[in-house]
Amino acid sequence: MEKSVDESMKELLLGPKRLHENIYDINRHVELDFGEVFQAPTTTTTSRRFTPILDAYKTLYTYTQDFIYILWVVLLGWLLSIVWGILFGTFNFLTVWLIQPTLKLVFVIIRNAAALYTVVVRAVLDPIFESIGHALSFIRAGLFVRGQGSSMDVVKTV
Repeated sequence: MEKSVDESMKELLLGPKRLHENIYDINRHVELDFGEVFQAPTTTTTSRRFTPILDAYKTLYTYTQDFIYILWVVLLGWLLSIVWGILFGTFNFLTVWLIQPTLKLVFVIIRNAAALYTVVVRAVLDPIFESIGHALSFIRAGLFVRGQGSSMDVVKTV
Protein backbone atom coordinates (compact mmCIF):
# COMPACT_ATOMS: atom_id res chain seq x y z
CA MET A 1 0.00 0.00 0.00
CA GLU A 2 1.47 3.32 -1.09
CA LYS A 3 1.18 6.39 1.14
CA SER A 4 -0.48 9.55 -0.07
CA VAL A 5 1.47 12.79 -0.28
CA ASP A 6 -0.40 14.20 2.74
CA GLU A 7 0.41 11.20 4.93
CA SER A 8 4.04 11.30 3.82
CA MET A 9 4.30 14.99 4.72
CA LYS A 10 2.62 14.45 8.10
CA GLU A 11 4.94 11.54 8.82
CA LEU A 12 7.93 13.64 7.84
CA LEU A 13 6.80 16.55 10.05
CA LEU A 14 5.42 14.61 13.03
CA GLY A 15 7.35 11.38 12.91
CA PRO A 16 5.92 7.91 12.29
CA LYS A 17 4.66 7.39 15.85
CA ARG A 18 2.69 10.65 16.01
CA LEU A 19 0.97 10.28 12.62
CA HIS A 20 -2.36 9.17 14.07
CA GLU A 21 -2.18 11.06 17.38
CA ASN A 22 -4.69 13.67 18.41
CA ILE A 23 -2.32 16.63 17.86
CA TYR A 24 -4.98 19.30 18.44
CA ASP A 25 -6.24 17.84 21.77
CA ILE A 26 -9.78 17.68 20.42
CA ASN A 27 -10.88 14.63 22.42
CA ARG A 28 -8.92 15.36 25.57
CA HIS A 29 -10.77 14.79 28.85
CA VAL A 30 -10.11 16.23 32.28
CA GLU A 31 -7.83 13.94 34.26
CA LEU A 32 -9.64 12.80 37.41
CA ASP A 33 -7.42 9.99 38.62
CA PHE A 34 -6.45 9.84 42.28
CA GLY A 35 -2.98 11.34 41.84
CA GLU A 36 -4.37 14.38 39.97
CA VAL A 37 -7.19 15.07 42.42
CA PHE A 38 -5.51 14.32 45.76
CA GLN A 39 -1.86 15.31 45.60
CA ALA A 40 -0.13 14.34 48.84
CA PRO A 41 3.01 16.24 49.82
CA THR A 42 6.21 14.31 49.10
CA THR A 43 8.61 16.42 51.16
CA THR A 44 7.61 15.13 54.59
CA THR A 45 9.19 12.05 56.15
CA THR A 46 5.77 10.66 57.07
CA SER A 47 4.66 10.56 53.42
CA ARG A 48 6.61 7.32 52.89
CA ARG A 49 4.83 5.73 55.82
CA PHE A 50 1.42 6.56 54.35
CA THR A 51 2.14 4.99 50.96
CA PRO A 52 0.24 1.72 51.68
CA ILE A 53 -2.74 3.66 53.01
CA LEU A 54 -2.74 6.01 50.02
CA ASP A 55 -2.55 3.01 47.67
CA ALA A 56 -5.63 1.56 49.36
CA TYR A 57 -7.43 4.90 49.03
CA LYS A 58 -6.42 5.09 45.37
CA THR A 59 -7.86 1.62 44.72
CA LEU A 60 -11.08 2.51 46.57
CA TYR A 61 -11.37 5.81 44.68
CA THR A 62 -10.78 4.20 41.28
CA TYR A 63 -13.29 1.38 41.77
CA THR A 64 -15.90 3.75 43.20
CA GLN A 65 -15.45 6.16 40.29
CA ASP A 66 -15.73 3.33 37.74
CA PHE A 67 -18.82 1.88 39.44
CA ILE A 68 -20.62 5.23 39.57
CA TYR A 69 -19.77 5.91 35.92
CA ILE A 70 -21.11 2.52 34.84
CA LEU A 71 -24.23 3.05 36.99
CA TRP A 72 -24.99 6.41 35.33
CA VAL A 73 -24.35 4.95 31.88
CA VAL A 74 -26.78 2.10 32.55
CA LEU A 75 -29.44 4.32 34.15
CA LEU A 76 -29.31 7.43 31.96
CA GLY A 77 -27.04 6.65 29.02
CA TRP A 78 -29.81 5.27 26.81
CA LEU A 79 -32.05 8.29 27.48
CA LEU A 80 -29.32 10.86 26.90
CA SER A 81 -28.18 9.09 23.72
CA ILE A 82 -31.73 9.42 22.37
CA VAL A 83 -31.98 13.08 23.43
CA TRP A 84 -28.60 14.02 21.94
CA GLY A 85 -29.34 12.01 18.81
CA ILE A 86 -32.60 13.92 18.34
CA LEU A 87 -30.92 17.28 18.99
CA PHE A 88 -27.94 16.70 16.68
CA GLY A 89 -30.16 15.16 14.00
CA THR A 90 -32.51 18.16 14.16
CA PHE A 91 -29.59 20.58 14.06
CA ASN A 92 -28.07 18.82 11.04
CA PHE A 93 -31.44 18.76 9.28
CA LEU A 94 -32.02 22.47 9.92
CA THR A 95 -28.49 23.33 8.82
CA VAL A 96 -28.78 21.45 5.52
CA TRP A 97 -32.38 22.24 4.61
CA LEU A 98 -33.02 25.66 6.20
CA ILE A 99 -29.97 27.63 7.30
CA GLN A 100 -27.64 27.08 4.32
CA PRO A 101 -30.29 27.82 1.64
CA THR A 102 -31.43 30.89 3.58
CA LEU A 103 -27.85 32.19 3.80
CA LYS A 104 -27.35 31.60 0.06
CA LEU A 105 -30.54 33.58 -0.66
CA VAL A 106 -29.46 36.40 1.65
CA PHE A 107 -26.02 36.56 -0.02
CA VAL A 108 -27.62 36.81 -3.48
CA ILE A 109 -29.93 39.60 -2.29
CA ILE A 110 -27.05 41.45 -0.59
CA ARG A 111 -24.88 41.16 -3.71
CA ASN A 112 -27.63 42.68 -5.87
CA ALA A 113 -28.39 45.35 -3.27
CA ALA A 114 -24.68 46.19 -3.06
CA ALA A 115 -24.55 46.75 -6.81
CA LEU A 116 -27.59 49.06 -6.61
CA TYR A 117 -26.13 50.84 -3.58
CA THR A 118 -22.86 51.47 -5.42
CA VAL A 119 -24.72 52.99 -8.37
CA VAL A 120 -26.78 55.29 -6.11
CA VAL A 121 -23.73 56.46 -4.17
CA ARG A 122 -21.71 57.16 -7.32
CA ALA A 123 -24.58 58.91 -9.14
CA VAL A 124 -26.14 60.91 -6.29
CA LEU A 125 -23.93 61.26 -3.24
CA ASP A 126 -20.48 61.63 -4.86
CA PRO A 127 -21.43 64.81 -6.78
CA ILE A 128 -23.04 66.34 -3.68
CA PHE A 129 -19.96 65.81 -1.53
CA GLU A 130 -17.63 66.97 -4.33
CA SER A 131 -19.64 70.21 -4.63
CA ILE A 132 -19.50 70.77 -0.87
CA GLY A 133 -15.74 70.12 -0.93
CA HIS A 134 -15.21 72.66 -3.75
CA ALA A 135 -17.44 75.25 -2.05
CA LEU A 136 -15.53 75.02 1.22
CA SER A 137 -12.06 74.65 -0.25
CA PHE A 138 -11.27 78.38 -0.03
CA ILE A 139 -11.39 78.38 3.79
CA ARG A 140 -7.91 78.30 5.27
CA ALA A 141 -7.34 77.95 8.99
CA GLY A 142 -4.35 77.33 11.16
CA LEU A 143 -3.41 77.00 14.79
CA PHE A 144 0.02 78.07 15.89
CA VAL A 145 1.49 77.83 19.38
CA ARG A 146 4.25 80.18 20.45
CA GLY A 147 5.70 79.92 23.85
CA GLN A 148 8.62 80.58 26.12
CA GLY A 149 9.02 78.81 29.37
CA SER A 150 5.74 78.29 31.15
CA SER A 151 3.69 80.95 29.31
CA MET A 152 2.35 80.04 25.89
CA ASP A 153 0.31 82.13 23.50
CA VAL A 154 -2.15 80.55 21.09
CA VAL A 155 -2.51 82.43 17.85
CA LYS A 156 -5.46 81.59 15.62
CA THR A 157 -5.45 82.54 11.99
CA VAL A 158 -8.49 82.33 9.80
